[in-house]
Amino acid sequence: MTEKEPTLKDVVRAIEDLGSVTAKGFLRVEKRFEKVDKKIETEIGSVKSELKSDLKKEIRSVKVGIHELNINIREQREDIHRLDDRIGRLENQTHGNIDLLFEQQEKMSFRITKIETKTLKTQGL
Repeated sequence: MTEKEPTLKDVVRAIEDLGSVTAKGFLRVEKRFEKVDKKIETEIGSVKSELKSDLKKEIRSVKVGIHELNINIREQREDIHRLDDRIGRLENQTHGNIDLLFEQQEKMSFRITKIETKTLKTQGL
């Protein structure tokens, strides 16, 4: 059998068939890329959602920590204020006690001087 030589019509049909098969191939590849893109977008959306949720939890945790620190700081300030008041009262009390001691010392010194004077007079010196 001898092959007959293709006609122009056969060549055109072969080129059209090749173009059709190529176009279908490109369409299939495009659909695959669209599926992959959709899958990637879904995964990215999921990851974004998880990250957003995790960040919100961390922010809440930090806010709770800050709130607790603020409470501790407030309590410490209150303690310092109470201690300052107590120190002030103790200082006033101490000054009063010191003043009283000086007063008593002066009275004792005066009494001792009186007793010494009386003793010296009784001894006739």
